[in-house]
Amino acid sequence: MEFIDFQNKKWVVKSKIEAHRVTDHTKLKSMYGCDLVLKNTQTTNGNFSAINFQDAQGNTNAAILGINVSHASNHGDLVFFTRGGIHADGAEAMRINQHGNVGIGTTTPQNELHIVTANESLVHIGGQPNANGNYQGISLGYAETNNSLYRKVAIVSRGIQDGNARQDFNILVDTAANTGSAVLADSKFSISGLTGVITIDKAARSAASVENDGSFDLNSSNSFICTPSGNFTLTFTNIAASQSGNILLINSGGHTVAAHSNTKVDAKFLATVSTAGTYLLAYFSDGTNVYMTNSAIYT
Repeated sequence: MEFIDFQNKKWVVKSKIEAHRVTDHTKLKSMYGCDLVLKNTQTTNGNFSAINFQDAQGNTNAAILGINVSHASNHGDLVFFTRGGIHADGAEAMRINQHGNVGIGTTTPQNELHIVTANESLVHIGGQPNANGNYQGISLGYAETNNSLYRKVAIVSRGIQDGNARQDFNILVDTAANTGSAVLADSKFSISGLTGVITIDKAARSAASVENDGSFDLNSSNSFICTPSGNFTLTFTNIAASQSGNILLINSGGHTVAAHSNTKVDAKFLATVSTAGTYLLAYFSDGTNVYMTNSAIYT
């Protein structure tokens, strides 16, 4: 077989051939001895074999290249080239490298899917129509090989059909102990596309953390309950800017309370909370220090 031209969506045979539709790969080998092979006889790494797609004037508009990355190891990349419009002549559009990584916008993909975009260019995942409740997004985490079970976490955009294609942003977490996957009803965090208001699912809000030693880890919670059994120092760890919250201090034993150097209180604060009683303390951090006040005293 020499070649086949495509004209008016029909195959036009330019040389005498016999065409056979073979669906069984094993039968193909037994009938003809080999598959379709494009061979580059040079042994220098980087040489390639290609399929070119041309127009009526013989101009190549696109191509698929098999690049011999390493002859010694029989490693190769599969590269897709396109021409015109958004690409210069012969510009690489996508590559599947020897490790199976797919690269778009990069010739050296480092992960299973590696996309490099220009400044202010976005990778888009979307769908139509923009109907109220329709959503698209990315699921994360564990995945079964041949089905869509156990996909418990997702990030999605939800249509609200307001006439301006505005979208809600949602983080979905399916907490059910079953084979199901996250759906919109599993939203634990959302930002309204109409108002920008952030909503956190009531059940998903972190519960108050019990820290009876007076050390409060702001990565674990923003609300704490402290029932000391002895003297202690008010200490905060993992401090970030603009964190705020409350501490319910139940100091029924009248234990002496001190403050760490990054815990800022006024002169009367420590004397007050060292007296036996129950106190609701408020705090706010600037990323370096935590500023505290005694907002209420309960007797």
